[in-house]
Amino acid sequence: MVKQNSLNAIFLMGATGTGKSAVALRLAKNFPLEIINVDSVQVYKDLHIGSAKPTPFEQRKVPHHLIDICEINEIYSAARFCEDAKKVSSDILSRKKIPLFVGGTGLYFKSFASGLSILPKSDPDLREQLLLKMRKSGLAKLHEWLITLDARSAKRINPNDTQRVLRALEVCLLAEKPMSAYLEEGCQGGDLVHPLKFVLFKADRKLLRDHLRERFTQMLNRGLINEVINLTYGRRPEDIPNCLKSVGYKEVLKYLLKELSYDEMIFRASISTGQLAKRQDTWFKRERDGFRLESSNHKALFEKIAQEIEKAGIFTRLP
Repeated sequence: MVKQNSLNAIFLMGATGTGKSAVALRLAKNFPLEIINVDSVQVYKDLHIGSAKPTPFEQRKVPHHLIDICEINEIYSAARFCEDAKKVSSDILSRKKIPLFVGGTGLYFKSFASGLSILPKSDPDLREQLLLKMRKSGLAKLHEWLITLDARSAKRINPNDTQRVLRALEVCLLAEKPMSAYLEEGCQGGDLVHPLKFVLFKADRKLLRDHLRERFTQMLNRGLINEVINLTYGRRPEDIPNCLKSVGYKEVLKYLLKELSYDEMIFRASISTGQLAKRQDTWFKRERDGFRLESSNHKALFEKIAQEIEKAGIFTRLP
């Protein structure tokens, strides 16, 4: 039963491979929850295996939102996530249920909870000029250019992240000041939800790396290579959508382009996923007003989270 309380949402955050999805499904069996995806890859249609998306069976058992809402050619942003999540949250709350936000995209969590900085809108003509420059000179040159315009943003953004490099350059050129200066000016519209926060982590880094390697191997066994072949059929390498350059997918692409052997693909994907997990964990360590929980023992983890939910007075467990 939902109780009247200032807390009206739950955030279940953490790096990839920390067991968030399994815990979320179990929580939804015990409390009147609906899950909101906070993963920047799972929003895309047709990216199923490599994104570790909940299965159709799991999605039927518990209502999931903000999954399969984008075509692979679309660009999904934190601003769009905030708009979508606000609508979905309002709908869930109107039905006397609680939204359970689950994922590892820290920027989406932060933006929705704290609000977004007001950045200049994208300019199609400037974006096309930047894309032409990238095709001619390469993404590395654009990142070097960003260093000269906004060193702090360049340090924060992965040099291989096409979307974010282009957006940072766009903001710098449109506003004639660094994007990092905008981000320091504060946010607007942050009073959207009042969440109870949980951050999951694995203390044993080696066990996490072994788990991530095993998970990628399982993805291959389930047909990840065929998934990528189907998504890239008829496309030139320079026209591959940005979402297919995410961890796991990009290594399979390099394998298909014969840039990596099969074993090298597995090795590189395992390393990249481990690096992603480390970056995510570093981000979530900034959360000071939540519970940081070691996730190796799933049974104990679930009980701890369930107890804190009840203690917070959001609602009681279903009988």
